[in-house]
Amino acid sequence: MIVRIMGHGQIELPDDFTPMLITIDRDLLVAIETGDDAGFETALAALHDILAHQGKPVAADHIGVSSLVVPEAGTTLAEAHRMLDHGDLPFPGTSESPL
Repeated sequence: MIVRIMGHGQIELPDDFTPMLITIDRDLLVAIETGDDAGFETALAALHDILAHQGKPVAADHIGVSSLVVPEAGTTLAEAHRMLDHGDLPFPGTSESPL
């Protein structure tokens, strides 16, 4: 699967990580719905940890669809809300979300 990190390009991640990403997606959704800044920070950090340690960068000239689009590491809950409100990110846990 190809994951786009906003502002940083794409990472290829083996499909076996899909169940783990679904769990993190749910954690992000709960944090967003409840306004849990710490929970959002923890889930986003876990996601980026997987991408950093298990993913491989996709060539910069690759043109293709990303299965998942995530905000860059360090994005705050408030910033994520603004991205969701503007449609920059699909809302986690909805049919618009690729997971």
